[in-house]
Amino acid sequence: MTKAYLPYLTLCSALLLLLPTFAANADVVPAPTCARIVSLSPSVTETLYVLGLGDSIVGVTRYCLYPVQAQAKPKVGGFLDPSNETIASLTPSLVITVREQEEERRFLETLGIKTLSVEHKSIKGILNSIDEIASICGRAEEGRRLRADLEQRVEAVRQRSAGRPRVRVLVAVGGNEQDGELSHLFVSGRDGYYDQMLSIVGADNVYSGTTANLPSLSKEGLIVLNPEVVIQIGSESDGLRVAPEAILRAWSKLSMINAVKNKRIHIFTQDFASIPGPRFVLLLEEFARVIHPT
Repeated sequence: MTKAYLPYLTLCSALLLLLPTFAANADVVPAPTCARIVSLSPSVTETLYVLGLGDSIVGVTRYCLYPVQAQAKPKVGGFLDPSNETIASLTPSLVITVREQEEERRFLETLGIKTLSVEHKSIKGILNSIDEIASICGRAEEGRRLRADLEQRVEAVRQRSAGRPRVRVLVAVGGNEQDGELSHLFVSGRDGYYDQMLSIVGADNVYSGTTANLPSLSKEGLIVLNPEVVIQIGSESDGLRVAPEAILRAWSKLSMINAVKNKRIHIFTQDFASIPGPRFVLLLEEFARVIHPT
């Protein structure tokens, strides 16, 4: 296997620290509403920590693994199966959910628990959620600075990509290898979070469908789409349960696809790749690097 064909996992360790320059002053006492927070999403947990509200978190899901301090917080179940009994026992002043958890949010409200729902399915939603959480928790200035930094980095990527040749890209999510073939491979559509990143870096999504239930494509379907670049995103918890090298070997059998011919298959297994939180900008910068390598 050539070096150029290996997954691009070379971010320096400093980038894995989420915008430390803009971390809020942890000595500032948060607003009473945010004195005891339960987070029901990894992306929300990351947002709280970068705003300096980590000490106010009293509960997280079992999938909230970043930053490492979150792993020591009491667990309230999973993203789709939180324990309402456990949440209530923590006497939270606020439970923060994402839009996909609306049914759970409504039930918590019937228990008299104050909730906040944020949208993390788009870049705009992520940025707006920073403002919302920062405002309600008395960290408005920190929120403005964080958002401004993220917007500046997004614009820098947009400017660097302007005028470059359009590249046809397929973004695959999850994926597995079974008997040397690709399986459980899902494709991000035109209305998704990853599609927005492709637009910013001046690339075209080869899949024109929607991301509702992320459709799994057949081998024949992949050949018809014939992308110039493939970006595959996944982790062990996200469905990529075999070594990236095995996934690459499976892709190599589709030699009629331009991305395979030109060794432009890129696999991202970093945790930020599948969590639509404030670290989305790291993935955006990686998209730009592999799509426009020169």
